[in-house]
Amino acid sequence: MTPSVITLVLQGPLEVNAYILENNGHCLIIDPGFEKDRIRRFIKERGWQVEGILLTHGHFDHTGAVDVFPVPIYLHEAESAFVSNDQWNGYTEFGISRPWDMNALSLTKLRHGDTIPFQGSQVEVLHTPGHTPGSVCYRWGNCLFSGDTLFKEAVGRWDFPGGDGRALRQSVVSLIENLEPSVEVYPGHGEPTTIGQEREVNPYYHQWKKCPL
Repeated sequence: MTPSVITLVLQGPLEVNAYILENNGHCLIIDPGFEKDRIRRFIKERGWQVEGILLTHGHFDHTGAVDVFPVPIYLHEAESAFVSNDQWNGYTEFGISRPWDMNALSLTKLRHGDTIPFQGSQVEVLHTPGHTPGSVCYRWGNCLFSGDTLFKEAVGRWDFPGGDGRALRQSVVSLIENLEPSVEVYPGHGEPTTIGQEREVNPYYHQWKKCPL
């Protein structure tokens, strides 16, 4: 069976991309933001076994359905306090009650360079702070799941609590300059892109290259 990436565009107060990495009937879920029942139904109809849930960061639109399955939850160690602080993660700002209990989750804290084994392959953890302190991108083969760090012809915001424009600049420039042009980028919102395309046309990258830190 060929490994595959499935995109679920989830609807809530914001529209967010969740990704399902499937390999040999097993799967990982990245950023289950909303529509818990839809996610659960999608996976159960296919008979897949969920191995874990990966969070790129702790904002409410990426974590609302994080307890959809009783599996390990992976996030960067710098994000563990952020994800449960409703003043920072957006639940309070959007007037939403956090629909899960932090104490009920099985958390695995990550660092830059860690790998998550997955059916004979590995998911690599890249710490890319700036949008939030513990934002990460996950690389699986030639696919990069960039959360709210890098978008098609755009980058994530840094004016939310915990945001850091200087750190985001370093993260984005490092990704675009150090990854292969062929790497496919799957962002937390909007359309996919490639590193090569962003190297050519991303206006933030080109501006930041002209004004190095």
